[in-house]
Amino acid sequence: ASTASTASTASRGPSGQGDEAARAARWGTLPERVSPEDMVEEQPGDAPNDPLFGRDPDNDWLLRYAP
Repeated sequence: ASTASTASTASRGPSGQGDEAARAARWGTLPERVSPEDMVEEQPGDAPNDPLFGRDPDNDWLLRYAP
């Protein structure tokens, strides 16, 4: 198994080292840490629904029993 890994490394030649350096330069460090406060977007909620749906219970009797 070790001969296969050395053979694949040897077949890359000198350009393989440049590829590894480019890969390390691009992917060698982690991105900046993002705090949890920056991950949450706060939006105001909607106003609560009217439990009476716009009706006035004090005047409903008038609509119900008016001639």
